[in-house]
Amino acid sequence: MTFNQNTTAQVKARFPGVIRSVSSEPGLAVREGDTLATVESNDSLQVYPVKAPVSGTVVSRNANIGEIAGETPLFVIADLGTLWAELSVFSKDAERVKAGQKVRITCLDDPLSVESTVALVLPAAEATSQTVVARAVIDNADGHWRAGMNIRADIVLSEKEVPVAVKAEAIQRMEGKTVVFVQEADAAFKAQPVEIGSTDAEWAEVKSGLSPGQRYVARNSFLIKADIGKAGAEHEH
Repeated sequence: MTFNQNTTAQVKARFPGVIRSVSSEPGLAVREGDTLATVESNDSLQVYPVKAPVSGTVVSRNANIGEIAGETPLFVIADLGTLWAELSVFSKDAERVKAGQKVRITCLDDPLSVESTVALVLPAAEATSQTVVARAVIDNADGHWRAGMNIRADIVLSEKEVPVAVKAEAIQRMEGKTVVFVQEADAAFKAQPVEIGSTDAEWAEVKSGLSPGQRYVARNSFLIKADIGKAGAEHEH
């Protein structure tokens, strides 16, 4: 995850000189035209303001009083309302990835996920890793996503409509069979054998064993499996 470079600005001093004051720091929200620092020009000895060229959040600062302002950016300002997800795709798979395809982005360190689309696929492969970068734009209006987060992406290469599908996490293995847990009339749970077809990271097609509209345990099904296994072990004992 990285900053959206289309809404990120590097702020430099207009003329070389000594930094006389600094009034901004990383994390501070600024508006276009706000004064971030002042610099005394080497040529005119006049002090002029360094202003924010865009509105956003200061994400880095390389300015301290008494230092010389030159070609190095003094600040970087980014609009954090959107971020870029840079996705590394193996070269052998790059031909299958196209702009406009759906993609689900999941954070590897926090319980965050979001759906987006592939905005573009860069034309060149990275020399060291031999991967191609696909980019998706992430809506970050709530501010939950941060640049630098480790992410995983699942790109939808094709879609298929099926009569019956269950959440992938609902599927368990018991006694050599693939099952999902359904609730019976007495509120007890039953391991229902099913035949699974096409799957992805979130959904699994059920070819047989479950009827449309039939209720099943979608989350924490492993807890039901553990309870049934425990009850069976106690009964055998």
